[in-house]
Amino acid sequence: MVISTQAQRIKLCEFCQDPVQNFCRGCKYGLCSYCTANHFLLNPSKAHDIVPFRYGTGNRLFFRRCACLSSEKPIYYCFDCCHSFCDDCEGGHTQHTSGCVSEHIHVLVDILQGQNLELMNNIIPWYQSAIDAILVKLSELPEKYSKFKEEINSHRRFLHKCIDEIFDRNLEKVDLMQSSHRENLSEELDRSRKQFVSMNKVLRHNNKVLGDCRLFQTGGTNKILKKLLDQYPKLLEKNLPLFEKNNNGLMEKLEEIAGSLHEQNPMFTSSFRIPPPCISFEARGMITTPKQISLLTAEFYCGDIVCEKGGTSWVCGLGSRHITQYDITRGKTGNIISVTSQPSFLAINSLGHMFYTEFRDRSVKCVTYKIPSTFTKTQGWQPRGIHCCMNDDVLVTEFSDNLQHSRIARYDASGRCLNVIEFEEENAQHLPLFDNVLFICENKNGDIGVTECHKKRAIAVKKNGRKRFEYSGHIRSSSFTEFEFAGIGSDSRCNFVMSDPKNYTLHVVDWQGKFLFYVLPGEIIAPMALCVDDEDRVWVTDARGTIRVLTYIDHCMTASKLICDMFDSVYKTLCTLRLDACENRLKGERSDRGLRAALRPPVGPW
Repeated sequence: MVISTQAQRIKLCEFCQDPVQNFCRGCKYGLCSYCTANHFLLNPSKAHDIVPFRYGTGNRLFFRRCACLSSEKPIYYCFDCCHSFCDDCEGGHTQHTSGCVSEHIHVLVDILQGQNLELMNNIIPWYQSAIDAILVKLSELPEKYSKFKEEINSHRRFLHKCIDEIFDRNLEKVDLMQSSHRENLSEELDRSRKQFVSMNKVLRHNNKVLGDCRLFQTGGTNKILKKLLDQYPKLLEKNLPLFEKNNNGLMEKLEEIAGSLHEQNPMFTSSFRIPPPCISFEARGMITTPKQISLLTAEFYCGDIVCEKGGTSWVCGLGSRHITQYDITRGKTGNIISVTSQPSFLAINSLGHMFYTEFRDRSVKCVTYKIPSTFTKTQGWQPRGIHCCMNDDVLVTEFSDNLQHSRIARYDASGRCLNVIEFEEENAQHLPLFDNVLFICENKNGDIGVTECHKKRAIAVKKNGRKRFEYSGHIRSSSFTEFEFAGIGSDSRCNFVMSDPKNYTLHVVDWQGKFLFYVLPGEIIAPMALCVDDEDRVWVTDARGTIRVLTYIDHCMTASKLICDMFDSVYKTLCTLRLDACENRLKGERSDRGLRAALRPPVGPW
């Protein structure tokens, strides 16, 4: 044994010269046994953490010392006071919730580790994605509002033009009135001049016969005066036109004509890469009967359908050259887009521009202000399904000319191809990922969902092209034995909704491919194309040319309540599992009460 020949330096108390025995972590002071008892009285409003000096400056985990400062190690913990205590101080915590430290420490550690895993794997990445999405929206904000300003300025120029035309017409009317008035005055002037000449002649005649007295005897003078009275000038004066200025309610009328700008009601939407964990249909059965909101009748066999904001949708017919708009309450609105070809699949972006595919000439068309133009050409590939993303990128499913396999191409707003999803990256044989893809959609998580009619399956891939899941139906919870998938859409909870024309039903799966439930619309026959609008209403077309608007999501829960219930369910599930595992080992009323207190979920938004 090696004996040190050097003397160890003794740490002295901060208030006296006695050796240090304890350490206050709150004040960072070394204390002797006498100053330790008085240290609580120096600053009673501050939390003091008195521990043995050998633990005070290190990083070793330990339990706080009992408030009585006894040398006995505390073996209990009060969850109400958040302090450890020994057997001698048990009386002060009789009515409190407490537990044995040595028996329950492993349970607390497991709970905290589970919470940390949940935070690191789901919750923190989700909020990080939320921050990234908000930063992207902030960067795009000036451009979007500049479009609003340009639209308002365009409308202002249009109103200025209309007002100028109105006042120009009034000025033209004034010029016409002035010309007419001038003509009337000229005619009156000519007539007055003629009368003036005639009256001068009468005056000269009267001067000649003024001295003849016989005129008074025969009564000739009365005849002359009568003629003069008949020729007395009668001038017809034409009044000037009146210009009435009606300023009553002028500003209100102008504001009504100029349009209004108001903020939309906020909605709980998310465009994050990782959705909140456990947000799904938990307490639902395997089969759900939806509520039918509207039933619309088309005059043709429906091909594809796409929704837009405001409760309207656009439908193209099979073999038709027209795209018709339908309203959820009024039915057919009368807005029809006529194109030169036969559209196969439809999509609409946030600006209201319509996109459709034409596989005969291998092109994607864009309709702006009801004028179609070529968006892009797909050389060697036949475009089929189409979908517009939240950032206005365009996803197109393309079928090879040799009819071997399909792929997904992403185009930007200018028609430039950004990337192609065609093969499995993890497959060493470089096999194609898709066989015959028709319909396509993207959820708010950025995952792309497609349906294949030949292999009777649905596939979801991530934005980078890696497969997330493959769904071929859910047989165990129904009497269905075979499935067939057509249209596909996504709701606000990142779930995928797929139509099954073979079984006259709709499938709903979550973003990880987990089956949730069936939606049985009732009288619908062979549902084909579908889309989900911004209020989670499903527009479904069937083989008879009818369009049904259904709803299957209960929106009574607000976003905050949904998140709180989600976290509560996570904690309750965790607590139930831990409690069942430890109940057999724990004995005594006191330790059982402490365990339940340790496992109870925290109060608040968590």
